[in-house]
Amino acid sequence: MRIPFRADLYEKVASGEKTATIRDGTYWARRLRPGQKVELAFGRRDRPKILPALVREIVVLDMTPEVELARAVLEAPTDEEAERLWEEAVAREGSPSEYDAWHNDVFEKALQDSGNDPWDLLFGLAAANPPIREITIIWWDLLRESPSAS
Repeated sequence: MRIPFRADLYEKVASGEKTATIRDGTYWARRLRPGQKVELAFGRRDRPKILPALVREIVVLDMTPEVELARAVLEAPTDEEAERLWEEAVAREGSPSEYDAWHNDVFEKALQDSGNDPWDLLFGLAAANPPIREITIIWWDLLRESPSAS
């Protein structure tokens, strides 16, 4: 199975700088399993650069509270109203994702390993129509070609 990526991410993945991806919804979680061999495909669909990998871990996170807050902020009629909504939510519940330590730790690790910006991700999920409430995080280990014996 191939997991598509933008061409500009090839070097980050090949170097090991990027070891995870965060995908909208649960499509990939239903199709992949830990230990499954995959092809990380970069660039054009008809001629991608391929890096073989093994799926190390897959986690699905329900982002409903964060997405609902971000959507309310996006739909606020004024910047002042958006700021008020955000501050009220933080005062009431703490910052987004603090409600569950495991969720927060997994999400933070996924952001670090994937190179995603948390705000771009969150507001992108909220701006989708309908809003996307779940994300799938996929970690992998690249399969390095072993040197041939001579």
